[in-house]
Amino acid sequence: MKLLVDLGEPGEEYHDANVRGLQSERIQADEIWAFCYAKDKNLPDHMRGEPGVGSVWTWTALDSDSKLMVS
Repeated sequence: MKLLVDLGEPGEEYHDANVRGLQSERIQADEIWAFCYAKDKNLPDHMRGEPGVGSVWTWTALDSDSKLMVS
């Protein structure tokens, strides 16, 4: 774990110093579907509508030129 921290800190500093003010001309938006515990059709009745089970979606946005994820 220490190795990851030792390598990550300089990377974080570089990123913070150099990846600022990105001028995006094109943004590529996409979604990622996954399921937690079970797919919607297989969820037990008592779990339907509960947060965190069934279908989950993650939406992403990438700058098409630099391939950096937009936040």
